[in-house]
Amino acid sequence: MKDNQLFYHVRPDLWLSVHNLRNSDHSAPKAQTGKIKLQKETLIYTDPSLKKYSGRKLPQNSTWNYFAVKKVHGKTVYSLGGAQWVKQ
Repeated sequence: MKDNQLFYHVRPDLWLSVHNLRNSDHSAPKAQTGKIKLQKETLIYTDPSLKKYSGRKLPQNSTWNYFAVKKVHGKTVYSLGGAQWVKQ
């Protein structure tokens, strides 16, 4: 992420902007950063559709950085990095 723009590291000294890719997937999560405070104990999923439960939970009233946001079936889900997705 640089200036809220997503870049891919292809090899040393080569980064590509998502805007430079021909077959960009517009349904991909929007790169965005911020903090989310969880009001209740929250399950962590490995996919943004929240179908694959990771077996882990985050505690109530905890605050986490997020790196991407996606709307799935009318609900907003947040990427906490890697394959870690939560909904608020």
